[in-house]
Amino acid sequence: MEQVYEWNPDIIYITNFSKYMPEDLYSNQALKGHDWSGVKAVRERRVYKYPLGMYRWYPPSSDSPLSLWFQAKSNYPELFKDIDMAKTTKDYYKRFYNIELNDEQVQKIFNPVREAADGV
Repeated sequence: MEQVYEWNPDIIYITNFSKYMPEDLYSNQALKGHDWSGVKAVRERRVYKYPLGMYRWYPPSSDSPLSLWFQAKSNYPELFKDIDMAKTTKDYYKRFYNIELNDEQVQKIFNPVREAADGV
């Protein structure tokens, strides 16, 4: 935790391999005895959980190209405000998987459940 304090990141990304969610850091419930409230990313509510589609977007996978758009929009929202991630994801899935996602499915991709970490 001392290293996190020293780095004081502007943004934190949580992978799907981790059971932790952004709200765990916001509420200081991630790790007992660790105070996240002084970390800039937490104070400014810039903690993001990676989406989960065909596979986890964090490691190399078939959905990895989408993670670049996700990070660009998260890191620089004003610069990429014209990018609609729901539409981009739907178009990608249609093109590469021949799957037509509905709005509910897209929301599930962008809001993975804690249990997706598979007990990690």
